[in-house]
Amino acid sequence: MSDNKPVLDPKEQAQKLLEQKKKENFIKEHKISLQYEEIIKNKKEVEALGSIDITNTTDEYINQIVEKSKKFFQSSKNTMNFINNIPELNNIVPMYAGQIIGIGAYTGDGKSTACANLLYSLMLQGKRPLLITNEETAEHAIGRVAALIADIRYGNHSNMTQENTDKILELIPKVSKKMAVIDNFYGLMNGAETPDTTTTIEGVEWVFKRLVEKFATNNESFDCIVIDYFQNVSSSKLNPALRNIDVLGRFTELLERFRNEYPAPVVVFAQMKLYSKDSDEPYSKRIQWCSHLANRTSCFLEMRSKKSESATEWVLHKSRFNDYVATSFLTGWEKGRYVPYTEEFKKKQIDKKLKALDQGKVTDGKKS
Repeated sequence: MSDNKPVLDPKEQAQKLLEQKKKENFIKEHKISLQYEEIIKNKKEVEALGSIDITNTTDEYINQIVEKSKKFFQSSKNTMNFINNIPELNNIVPMYAGQIIGIGAYTGDGKSTACANLLYSLMLQGKRPLLITNEETAEHAIGRVAALIADIRYGNHSNMTQENTDKILELIPKVSKKMAVIDNFYGLMNGAETPDTTTTIEGVEWVFKRLVEKFATNNESFDCIVIDYFQNVSSSKLNPALRNIDVLGRFTELLERFRNEYPAPVVVFAQMKLYSKDSDEPYSKRIQWCSHLANRTSCFLEMRSKKSESATEWVLHKSRFNDYVATSFLTGWEKGRYVPYTEEFKKKQIDKKLKALDQGKVTDGKKS
């Protein structure tokens, strides 16, 4: 069989090799430049530390500590509910400024549902949250909350009635004024040439900087920052060769700096590996690709779906400010909402199953 590939002219081949070499040199120079800038920045920070006299505690430093302590105690008195009708959660989640709250779950165990319930709960308290999402587009994030308000299950859209669709569409403008969403296409929709607003470290850093600047200049801020989700901040625009784990490490550092500069709690949803009773692997190691997030959180909860019971188990792995660590409890799940897991709820679920059996809809766990 003859090879039909065109044979390049020697001059064209030489030109192509030259262009390839130029590209390689550009990439190499860019990497060196980034590394050089990082080293210079780190060197300046180390030198700055060297000029500090740690044996001399100045009045200015003491006053700063006092002011920060005042703000901390004041904000802790104004803690918000995590999910309004679930007291077990509200008692253990420190929903006030300066806190990073981690919520982890395995794929399909309810991160998006929990995110929508949190946003809706904050709105009911008269708060205005900001959702930074790389998991859903803005229209789906807002539509999910609108569905909660309308008491409609958000899913299986092709079978949704026109009446329910109209209800959600009617609520979307109202919900949009009560909460804000920045998704991965936010930059593209506002004049940028490419998306990646919430999936790159530079994009998220830009969002954080804008929020801090707005607060510094106008004293305007959101009441809570919700990030869905951690692992999807997975690349760098300026340094494409940066490993995923290094990007997440930098993102964790950004979160730490941001929580100290912005007057609102930060709730971060994260992907976790599946829990197994037969494994003694700590929860921090089950946070996919980056266990550093656990070190930065004030509180870390894991969600475990129990679909057969229409329930979710919540496990508190870490808490800096109370004695509830290793606590676990159940919440019910109904039409996209978390509800108290009461005897009445359990009876209701049993009655549903019995009714389905009587109608011949379920046989050995499968639809007939």
